[in-house]
Amino acid sequence: MNDFLAYDNCVNEPFCAARTIQNYMKRYGQDCNNDGKVDCFDYAKIHIFGGYGCQGELNYKYKTAFDNCINYFLTQ
Repeated sequence: MNDFLAYDNCVNEPFCAARTIQNYMKRYGQDCNNDGKVDCFDYAKIHIFGGYGCQGELNYKYKTAFDNCINYFLTQ
């Protein structure tokens, strides 16, 4: 495979893209909000801030959308 096309090929192939994200989260997964567990709230922060800076506060718009999504699925 041409190395220059590897990224384009992976992001356009769902299984490759999913494995990439799963491996990233496995590598950088951490308790960003210090609640003693690694969960969706931590992954949301890792998604925004990256694997080395997830202690920051999410901006209002992103946090509101995330909270609304979580609350929706918790009530189903």
